Amino acid sequence: MLYTSGTTGRPKGVLLSERNLAETAINFAILGEVDSQSSFLCESPMFHIIGMVTSIRPAFLNGASIAISDGFIPERTLARMADPALRISHYFCVPQMALSLRAADGFSPDSLKGLKAIFTGGAPHPAPQINAWLDDGIAIVDGYGMSEAGTVFGMLLDREIIAAKAGCVGLPTPRVQCRLVGESAEQVAEGEPGELQLKGDNITIGYWQHSTTRVLASSLWSALRMTSGAKSVAFSMCLNGPPSRRMRSRIFSAHGLRSTRFQRKHRPFLPCLVMA
Repeated sequence: MLYTSGTTGRPKGVLLSERNLAETAINFAILGEVDSQSSFLCESPMFHIIGMVTSIRPAFLNGASIAISDGFIPERTLARMADPALRISHYFCVPQMALSLRAADGFSPDSLKGLKAIFTGGAPHPAPQINAWLDDGIAIVDGYGMSEAGTVFGMLLDREIIAAKAGCVGLPTPRVQCRLVGESAEQVAEGEPGELQLKGDNITIGYWQHSTTRVLASSLWSALRMTSGAKSVAFSMCLNGPPSRRMRSRIFSAHGLRSTRFQRKHRPFLPCLVMA
């Protein structure tokens, strides 16, 4: 269980099953090209999805190595990433940490050529900062994820592609489906804003002792909705178990859908709930 306040601003315990954790391990291992020779330097806090899951599970899955740090000190971090005994290949940080690394005494890109990539997220990453790493021959990979779903998007480990799309969060990981929908729950046209919906075994099974729920969407799709100015955010997710006829009717009515059309298009059916 990981506590988060990123979805609505109110702390909630996100319940992650072994299946959820395994999916995040698989998703990031594919995205990050993790193998038995990989070595992770973990400096993210262990109460966070990156520190507790994404820095650990992909390595365990592939028989890789993990070096656990007691905190981020730029000069010390650089020394560890350059240490041939540690053979660090993967490192997670937020963009502000990446910027601090470049400003630290002793920063030498040549000493970091053993890195497969530096992985960043959690905040917008300005293109000039990304390009500075790329110019030094180091891939810096932006991504997007959350406690409720683990790794969702990520850039490919290709410096040319990263340079062409600097600042983007990348492509969906292979085992996650995503779409953008409008108010009518239909997919929006390319270039139009919409609600991000996700589907996959990575989605949380629920929130700890959270009894306040309301129906938001249907099928296996979960949704992350953000209003303008990020004043409010709502995360909806799939809970195992078939819905009752009454629940199914409420879901269809809320979205103006006919059950026959919906069930034919979206089998198998599970309800999506939002935790307010």
